[in-house]
Amino acid sequence: MIESFNTAKLNRLLGKEFTLEMADNEHNAQHQHYQKYYPEAAFELILLSGEPAGRLYVSRWETQIRIVDIAVLPQHRGKKIGSHLMSQLLDEAKEHGLEVSIHVEHNNPAMRWYLALGFETVEDKGVYRLMKTRLHETGAVQVACPKA
Repeated sequence: MIESFNTAKLNRLLGKEFTLEMADNEHNAQHQHYQKYYPEAAFELILLSGEPAGRLYVSRWETQIRIVDIAVLPQHRGKKIGSHLMSQLLDEAKEHGLEVSIHVEHNNPAMRWYLALGFETVEDKGVYRLMKTRLHETGAVQVACPKA
């Protein structure tokens, strides 16, 4: 289950203590960066059986869906949560004839996963690669969707 949240809603759901733990310096700086460069991005908390399992920042633009950040908590990795989320985003993009894009660090182990899903590098930005799904002439996204 994915649900969009703001700080007040997070406080109500998780309690102020948990929210404050999440707001450590690294997370806070990262969140501020996303707010500055992707002000329209939705912050979505990933819930598994009602418990936080990860987060997703996503921007929906006219021509593409930009995955700003996708992260699954270590104790929930390997449960195909990321595959399920990605499948939903790729299906949404395909339905609307959009590309899906994401910046991926060169040393990120998920790079192989993105390539297997049909992403290709369109720009090397030093530390990051900008990766996008490919479009056919029909406007449909070419993807190999994972099975959840």
